[in-house]
Amino acid sequence: MLLFLFSFLLFQQYDFESNETLPQILEKNVYTAILFYAGDHSLFRNFFSVLNRVYNRHKDILTVSCYNTRRNSSEIEKIPITQNPEIALFKNGEYAGSYYGDWTEKRISSFISDFINDNNAPEHLTTINQVREFQDIKPTNVIFFGEVQSQLAYLIRGFFENMPKVPIAYVPDISIAHSLGITVNPIAQLNHPLDETSILFEQFSDEKLKNRITPIIKPLYQNQIVGNSMKNQWTLVSLVNKENNLHRHIVADIVKHCYSVFGDQINYESCDFFDCDKYTYYSGVTNTSNPVFFAMKQYHYKNSGDPIFYKGKVSRVNIRKWMRSIISTHKKTDLIANRLNIEPIPMISSADFIDIVKENTTDSLILIGDPASDNEYVKQMQLLYQIKDIFKETSTVKVFSLNTARYKTTGLPLPPLNKICTILYPAMNEVTPIIIPPVFDLRASVEHLIYHMKSRLSESTKEDVRKILPNAVFIESE
Repeated sequence: MLLFLFSFLLFQQYDFESNETLPQILEKNVYTAILFYAGDHSLFRNFFSVLNRVYNRHKDILTVSCYNTRRNSSEIEKIPITQNPEIALFKNGEYAGSYYGDWTEKRISSFISDFINDNNAPEHLTTINQVREFQDIKPTNVIFFGEVQSQLAYLIRGFFENMPKVPIAYVPDISIAHSLGITVNPIAQLNHPLDETSILFEQFSDEKLKNRITPIIKPLYQNQIVGNSMKNQWTLVSLVNKENNLHRHIVADIVKHCYSVFGDQINYESCDFFDCDKYTYYSGVTNTSNPVFFAMKQYHYKNSGDPIFYKGKVSRVNIRKWMRSIISTHKKTDLIANRLNIEPIPMISSADFIDIVKENTTDSLILIGDPASDNEYVKQMQLLYQIKDIFKETSTVKVFSLNTARYKTTGLPLPPLNKICTILYPAMNEVTPIIIPPVFDLRASVEHLIYHMKSRLSESTKEDVRKILPNAVFIESE
């Protein structure tokens, strides 16, 4: 009862019937989180109480408010609101994104914290529970203690501008450090779970602190520093239950072992099962008692290619052998023009598939199949990356993938399927879709595509094709 009363009082910090206009709300602070809703406000009381608790962490720079979309629809016509209710974030009055996840305090807090953290704002933590949750959600972190350390947190953040995965926070109340079992008066604390270390800094100079922290974090994020131009690297990702200490030890052991073998050849990421619904769905995970590992290219939680899941017994030797086989088998080689294909092949839904086929203005190559089924999928995906690289100068040739493990194909305009395949839907052509033979040979595949394509190719694309097919004949559009 007391907890409910506390939540209710906290909720009352803001009035759902506020007369403020949207511009008036947005001009109050740099960052704004707004709960947009339509209907009886009592239905959304619990949602908004979560935002109020988040507000307490960032009240120096964050405004939290709510807005009834039925009150003045013209004010929000340019904001892409698709849910009821929906949390939208703004920076300097401009729409910056929305939250699309489960309505739990932990997830919403993590989402908003990431948004602010990505915009160079260290998190402001005022209680021991906030510190523990911050360390739980973001295990690799730097925390500054003491009221005067807030400016140091902003200053040090500049050292890590190329390492966006290193969250920084400051805790004004030094007694919280003592409550955490720290007996000295620290300036900062580095927590680094993959090495299972926690380092205290009792003396401060910006250069010394930078020199101490950077070498510890740099190995895991080296590729983020130098790799923005090399976005085709593999990432080994672990899905874990962060409340399970055994998971942390297993992942730490495997990552350290793989790093000793591969070094900076690959990146390493880890996330909670319940913070990565998409990939948990892909893996078919129903039992989260053990970590799950997968590999993929350009892993940034979105706009990524299909993952390759490890299906065997989890051990550092097995994971290392599996990762080595992926790197060696699927190594990206540019056979055409010494170019790196840095854009992932988009994953589409069944609805997207129908729209693409109906539009019928492009030659569309669509890979159909389950990425976790066998190596044939990976071989076809790698072949498509090479084909996509050839035709990347031609806007009328598009490449997609449809994951049949996630989306049903019933009712889609597909030829009979009994295995993984790549299908060509020619532009402005009503003939039956064409299945590309799974020959895994670049010359044969391109020759097959050129024979069927009716699109007008650019001269640079034709030159690329002729590097492997000197006698290629191009069919011009009518």
